[in-house]
Amino acid sequence: MKFQIEEVPNEEILRFHLDQKVSKELMIYIDSVEAVKEERGSKKLCSLTESLLAIPGVEELIFDKHEVSVHKGRCFLWEDLVPEIIYAIKCIFSPNEEITELPRKVCTAEDRARNQRVIDRFHEGGIGRYDGELNDF
Repeated sequence: MKFQIEEVPNEEILRFHLDQKVSKELMIYIDSVEAVKEERGSKKLCSLTESLLAIPGVEELIFDKHEVSVHKGRCFLWEDLVPEIIYAIKCIFSPNEEITELPRKVCTAEDRARNQRVIDRFHEGGIGRYDGELNDF
C-alpha cells in the first residue's frame, strides 16, 4: 500500500491519501457512536473509524474516495499521532503488505497566510457573508 501525507493551511488537520479506495462518497464522522451507526459506511470504513477515533487526540475524521482527513486536538502533536494513524490504516487496509510513504506535501507559510486573509475577509463581511473571491484558496 502506498500513501502520502498532505499538510493543509489548518495546522490541526492532515490528509492521508491512499492508493486504495476508502469510501464511496464524502462522509464526516464526529464520534465513534455516529460512525458505527452510519449505514453507508463499509465494514472496513467503520473499523477504521473506530480505530482512529480511539487514538487520544483524534477529534474528527473526513473520508473521501482515496483520502482520510484527520483533525486533531490542539494539545496533541502530529509527531505522536501520525505513527498510530498510519498503523491503524495499515491494519485495516493492508495488514499483510509493506507500506510505502510517498514524499509529504508541505503547506507553506504563504499558503497559511493566504488562508488567513480569506478568513479575515469573511469575518469583516459578517458571519455568513463573504464578498471576496473564492479563488484565493
